[in-house]
Amino acid sequence: MSQEQSISFFKGREDVRNACLLVLRLLDDGWLIQEALSRAYADFSLNTKDRHLLSELAFGILRNEDRLEFIRNTFLQKPERLPVPFLHILNIAIYSLLFLERLPHYAVFSSAQKEITRLFGLKLARLAIAVLHRIVNERANFLDPSAYLKQEDPAPLRQMLALARYYSLPYWLLHYWQEVYGTAASLHLCRRSSSRPASGLLVNAQIPSAETFCHLLARKLPTARTIGAWGFSLSDHSLWQAFPAEQVSQWHTQGRFSWQSPGSLAVVEQLGLRHWQRPVWDMCAGFGGKSALLAQCGVPIALCTDTARKRLQALLPEFLRRALPVPLVCLADAAKPPLSSFDGHILLDAPCSGLGILNRRPDLRRKRKNKRCLRLFPKTQRVLLEKAVELLAPGCELAYITCTLNPCENEQLIAQVLEDHPHLEIRCLWQTPHDDEVLEGMFGVLLRRPCL
Repeated sequence: MSQEQSISFFKGREDVRNACLLVLRLLDDGWLIQEALSRAYADFSLNTKDRHLLSELAFGILRNEDRLEFIRNTFLQKPERLPVPFLHILNIAIYSLLFLERLPHYAVFSSAQKEITRLFGLKLARLAIAVLHRIVNERANFLDPSAYLKQEDPAPLRQMLALARYYSLPYWLLHYWQEVYGTAASLHLCRRSSSRPASGLLVNAQIPSAETFCHLLARKLPTARTIGAWGFSLSDHSLWQAFPAEQVSQWHTQGRFSWQSPGSLAVVEQLGLRHWQRPVWDMCAGFGGKSALLAQCGVPIALCTDTARKRLQALLPEFLRRALPVPLVCLADAAKPPLSSFDGHILLDAPCSGLGILNRRPDLRRKRKNKRCLRLFPKTQRVLLEKAVELLAPGCELAYITCTLNPCENEQLIAQVLEDHPHLEIRCLWQTPHDDEVLEGMFGVLLRRPCL
């Protein structure tokens, strides 16, 4: 089925579950999660509350996709012969029953039955309801990792494979993390990768009364975790529970705060980048999140480059919304930089495997099918680092940041660069502690070229 055919086929009643079905089919067609959600928002008339539910469903199902498949297939014979959309509807229902306690069971059953009846008839609808009833009756079992054991699995791998299913992570990744970080750390990473990510909020330090606004947030959000002088990590929906939704929307429109992942806030803070005073070149700027973060702290952002026009086009409105000085923006590959020299600091937020943000970007699980995928990134990162070092002026600093947990892309790569460039100094090196359940898995190092 083509992309457009799948879109038209699955447009039905304008409700959250139909929108979620559309998102899942777009993901099957290779769309990214945010692109698929944006399409669903445009195609379905959902209010703000329903958009939040759709986002929670789509992200939650992706984070638990292998786990849901195991549960579903426990009660199905030859699931590979069933229509893919039927299996998606079952996944939506199973996730709702197991993880969304505020949704009444009868509503989940009714929605699944109506949708499957409409698309595939009564026979498959009865099968779905029978499966869902059995899952509800055995719900407690599926909250225990031991329920995911298979006797046909090789005995030495049985426990690890069960954990992989329970956390919906590829077996090779669990094994790799256990090899490089140890058993205890790998379990922490599994739990973090499969949990709902926290929200990150950054107060704009350039607005009038920024400190007063920070004090207000701290007082009204007592469970929030502060990150640096202006950042907060929030539990789900806590901001809307503390303040009216209209007021939150108005504050955002006025540029008083921005959404930014807690891990990004933390790595910038830990490396001390907000204290930079010289001009900064963001070599892989993306949507400009870290550049805008630094600009809000008074750091002069001179240049932002990236290979994606769409990302750079989204960067400028963000700077304008926050009333920040707009940097020079250039569509350019950091491997072939548009400048031959730069007298300032360099920020290299490098493309990476994203193993530290699997909870925030669960669609990456579908792409990281085997360990071979890790070989693609260090080569590119090394090229970018070499270019950045070549352009780094005496007395200036280079911040290298990734959102992955893979030594080959992080500390081992930096060790190789230092071996080839012994004149460089490490000013700071930081990685998210493995047992931190709030921050994403980030890595950052600050290198300095000494003055001549």
